[in-house]
Amino acid sequence: MTIFAAPGSGTIAFDINNKGEITGADIDGMVVHGFLRAYDGTLTTFDAPGSNYTNPIGINRAGEITGFYLDSNVAMRGFLRARDGTLTAVDFPGAILTSPVGINSKGVVVGVYNDANFRSHGFLRAREGTFTPFDAPNSADTIPYAINSAGAITGVVNGSHGFIRIEDNREEDGQGEND
Repeated sequence: MTIFAAPGSGTIAFDINNKGEITGADIDGMVVHGFLRAYDGTLTTFDAPGSNYTNPIGINRAGEITGFYLDSNVAMRGFLRARDGTLTAVDFPGAILTSPVGINSKGVVVGVYNDANFRSHGFLRAREGTFTPFDAPNSADTIPYAINSAGAITGVVNGSHGFIRIEDNREEDGQGEND
C-alpha cells in the first residue's frame, strides 16, 4: 500500500483509472483544489476558474477528469478537464446544480442535476457536448454514480434502491472496469 498526500492539509482520492492515475480533492484550509496523481507519483493540482472549491470525482483511461466546483455565487457547476489541463463547463441546461460523477473511456460523462423543484435527475453528456436526461420509472430522484465503457450506468433511486441503465438492451462488457 502506498500512502500519498497532496500539498494541502487533507487528501481525498476519489477515482483511479487503469493506468494508475488518481484524481481527487486537496483540502487546503477553506479551499479545495482538484488533483491528478500520475502513476509515477507526480502530483498536479488544479482549480476551476474563480472557484475555491474544485471537486474532481471521475477519471477515465485517457486521463480526462470530471467533477464539480462551486462558482463565485456558490452554485454547483460541472466540469470536464482534458488531458492537457483545459477545463470545459458541463452544466445541464436549465439546472440549478450540475454534478458530473463519472466518465467512461469514450468520453461520455454521467451525472446528476437538480431542477427548479430540487428533484434529482440523471444525465449523459456525449463527447461532443449533447445532453440526454434520464429518470428511473416512477422515481422522485434518480442519482447515477458510475458509467462503464459499454455505457451501462448504475446508481440509486429514491435514496434506497439501486438501478442499472443499459441502453439498447446491450449487455455489460463484463470487464469490471471503472474507466
